[in-house]
Amino acid sequence: MARFNLIQIEDIYLTSDGTSGGSRCKNEIPDLIRLRTAKRRTLVDLIEGPSQVQLFDNLIGESFTIRVQYIKKSVLDDVIEIIDLADSNHEFITVKITGGDIGEFDLECQFEAITGGSQFSNGIVKSVDISFKTAGMNEEE
Repeated sequence: MARFNLIQIEDIYLTSDGTSGGSRCKNEIPDLIRLRTAKRRTLVDLIEGPSQVQLFDNLIGESFTIRVQYIKKSVLDDVIEIIDLADSNHEFITVKITGGDIGEFDLECQFEAITGGSQFSNGIVKSVDISFKTAGMNEEE
């Protein structure tokens, strides 16, 4: 049975109360499996002949989106505050993904976009997408 990942954005968890002990929000990361490969691939179209695949030793530059469903507005506001602070200081955002079936990831990311979040009631946001681009992968301790 699939489990939802526990996602931490800096010091805020995507849970019912923003802490590691809160109930996990329902979240999906459709492109997470792509981050398991050892190399990043880019398809290069040539003027003549077939396209070629260019391989890179790391996953820097890969994008992924976290689709979070049923998150408290207050927790989402805390995440947006982290994003705004990182943007104003020109810093990366640490995103940790653990506890799911696909694997665990400790990433340094650049924020790309946040979409959705227009439907909410009783302080709960129905669905929001938060997109990041990897800038680095943190080493295991």
